[in-house]
Amino acid sequence: MGLWFGFAWGTIMWFFAWKEHGIAGMFAVTVACMAGLLFGFSMATYYAYGRRKYRLPKWESLGEDRK
Repeated sequence: MGLWFGFAWGTIMWFFAWKEHGIAGMFAVTVACMAGLLFGFSMATYYAYGRRKYRLPKWESLGEDRK
């Protein structure tokens, strides 16, 4: 999720904000990567919290019952 978010958000920001203000390309890429990492970490934390809250099993344990 973070990879796609960082790419999409960075592209939109480049064309609508950063390009007009003269932000350097490498700085824009770095900020987009950091935003993607933060978003990805946030979503992973959110889903891990939901799994614990609803007491759901881990993905790895779902296939063990069929053996």
